[in-house]
Amino acid sequence: MKEALLKTGIIYGIPRLINAFRSLITAIPSPESNETVSIRSHIRVPADTDERGLAYMRNIFRADLDPFLGTMEAYWPDLRTLVVTTIYGYYQSDVSILDAVTTSQLNIASLVPMDVTAEVAWHMRGTIRNGGTREQLEAAYGIAIEACRVCEVVLKNEMPKPEDVINEERLF
Repeated sequence: MKEALLKTGIIYGIPRLINAFRSLITAIPSPESNETVSIRSHIRVPADTDERGLAYMRNIFRADLDPFLGTMEAYWPDLRTLVVTTIYGYYQSDVSILDAVTTSQLNIASLVPMDVTAEVAWHMRGTIRNGGTREQLEAAYGIAIEACRVCEVVLKNEMPKPEDVINEERLF
C-alpha cells in the first residue's frame, strides 16, 4: 500500500500523498508493527538512478522519448532531472515491491481522473510494453473510469482507447 501511494503521489501531488499518509497511520498500531526500512537506502547518490530512469522511460515512451527529453533539456534542464532521475529513476523504475505492470496500472488509475489524455495514452502503452496484457490495461482503465463515476469526476476530454494507442509508436 505504501509503495503504491509513493509511486502515484508523484503524479497527483505531495499534499494529497501526505493526507493519505495521515489516514494510513491511523490504521497502523505503531511503527514497530510496520516495515519502516527504506527500500531505496542502497541508493547513495540519487543521480545514479538516471540511467535506470532512462531505460525504464525508453521502454514506455520509445520514439517519443528523445524529442520529449530534448525539449526539456533545451528549455528546462531541472525538469528533466526531476522527471528522469528522481521520478522515473528513483521511484517509478523500482520494481522491488511493485512490478512494472502494476506500476503502469497505478499510473493509469491516477492519471485518468486528472483528465490528461497524452499521459494516459503513454501509460496504456507502457502497460503493454512492460509485459502486461490488454486485459490488465483494460482493468486499470475500467477501475479509473468507475472511480470517476462514483466520485462524480466529470472528464472533459475523451480518454484514449487501448486500440488507439497500443501499437502506435509515436503519440505526439
